[in-house]
Amino acid sequence: PRPSAAQVRELRRQLLAAAPPSLGAPEALRIEGPVVRRLRVDLRLAVADLDQAGLLGRVARERLVALLDTGTGGADEDGWALGDAPSEGDVALALVDTPHLESIEGVTLREIASDGAERPWPEALKPNELAMLAEDGVRIQYETVEVVA
Repeated sequence: PRPSAAQVRELRRQLLAAAPPSLGAPEALRIEGPVVRRLRVDLRLAVADLDQAGLLGRVARERLVALLDTGTGGADEDGWALGDAPSEGDVALALVDTPHLESIEGVTLREIASDGAERPWPEALKPNELAMLAEDGVRIQYETVEVVA
């Protein structure tokens, strides 16, 4: 999520070409990347047969990664935006129609600090903050359900 030096130079060039001359003064225009907030999603998913848990887990992880993609994520698939805080509802919506998913028994969102400490995920983010999955960003616990024929 951090812009490269070349990206910063090009963006600065484009902005200054369209901006009033006062922005050309030193330190008048500052371009920097977002503040990244690392997210872990703990899921409790119900599955009819544990033999299907592997596929369910793989698809669930892929969908959550796709949800938070800055280019194509979000409900409208136009990118997960700066300042948007994912919610349990966003996670549930991303998992709709996941193969072999009987139900979502629980969703817990946690922030993972740079020192590895966990804390509750905030309800809101600042406009310059970006939600991204942590290294171990999706943890899944499975429960089997009794299927009555």
